[in-house]
Amino acid sequence: MKKEEFSLKNDLIGNLPILPQSFWNLVKLYQKKELDCKKLKLLLFEDVCLCIKALSEINSVEDRKHPFGSFDQALESLDLEHFMIKSLSSPLHHLNSEETIWLSQFNQRSLVTGLACRFIGEEKGCPDLEELYLCGLLHDSGMLFLKTSFPEEYSLVLEKKNNGEKLSKIEKETLATNHLEFGEEAIKNWSFPKNLKKAIKSHEDYMEEDLEPSEQVARIVSVAEQISEILFVEAEHQAIDDLFRSWENNLKLPSGFFNRIHSRLMDEIKTRAVQHQNVPEDLTETVLQAHSIMSGLYQTCEEKTREKFRGLTRKNEEERKKAELESLKVILATFSHYINNATTSIMGRSQLIDIAIKRGEIKDESGKVSNSMKIIQQGVETITAVLNGLKKLDSFKTVRYHERSNIIDLRDKIEIKGL
Repeated sequence: MKKEEFSLKNDLIGNLPILPQSFWNLVKLYQKKELDCKKLKLLLFEDVCLCIKALSEINSVEDRKHPFGSFDQALESLDLEHFMIKSLSSPLHHLNSEETIWLSQFNQRSLVTGLACRFIGEEKGCPDLEELYLCGLLHDSGMLFLKTSFPEEYSLVLEKKNNGEKLSKIEKETLATNHLEFGEEAIKNWSFPKNLKKAIKSHEDYMEEDLEPSEQVARIVSVAEQISEILFVEAEHQAIDDLFRSWENNLKLPSGFFNRIHSRLMDEIKTRAVQHQNVPEDLTETVLQAHSIMSGLYQTCEEKTREKFRGLTRKNEEERKKAELESLKVILATFSHYINNATTSIMGRSQLIDIAIKRGEIKDESGKVSNSMKIIQQGVETITAVLNGLKKLDSFKTVRYHERSNIIDLRDKIEIKGL
């Protein structure tokens, strides 16, 4: 499989299927008068695909000056209408279909991995337990992307894995990549959660002793993944105890720690199983409700898009006018420099002539010269008033001057005789 083929199919997040119970809960949640963000968060934390869709929307937010400090903060930036449309239009398989059974099992293992990460993080005093949980929940996202892109090929991969071969090796041989590489590639532009890329890429290398402190998240995720696997298989108690001791040494945890969290994880699994018992097997009515919700959401998004376009149009018009005004001021400053020099000289000469007439140095018996000087001085005053008025402009409009040109309309801006 060539990597170019992956790039063509890598728009996968919208095509990821969500669990039927998540679909049902999402519809019920949205039908409330006000969407409860706390309940939405709980729902996202229990469905890998739904969480990926939300984080994809969150990480697509543009012009974000500061990274998110928590999931709650990130959730505030989520475009709920857009997210709901994408989520409710996700592929939905029948409750008892092979696809849903596999997805449920995958989701359950991911959920247990996330919980185990959180329990280990609590013991080690990790500062951000939510991020650790998300890294555990989403660490195998690459498997979902590959299975969604290449369902037939990936079924063969999973068959070989059941025979005991290493998953990433089988994937590489079959698809020219593996879920570690492909998962990291799919979220390469994400900045939140900050350690997720490392958890996806490096969680198979947890036994390496020379891992940097920054790689501790990948180490914790890897051990948590192993815990989730042994919960769902039958194994000898001695073999499990040996694994537990090995992991406790590797993560520098107290003796007996994994035996203690084993029972906590089983309790969590039972609790969630009870919560999903209310989901109806026939989701026809829920699907119809979802279509009704999406119809309203499309109208809302369409109106928001129109308003945004109108706002951008107004903004662009304002920016254009601002740029025009700035350009006018630059041109005006240049013209004023040269025109003021000329008008000062003209005014000075005309005033000297007036003085000369009064002194009798220039004969003006008819008064024509004196009247001409007054007209010249009035013209200079008009030029000065226009220049000063232009300097004070904060907006302007133009009027037709003649067939091929316009002039700035100053009639309401400056009071000048004859203008």
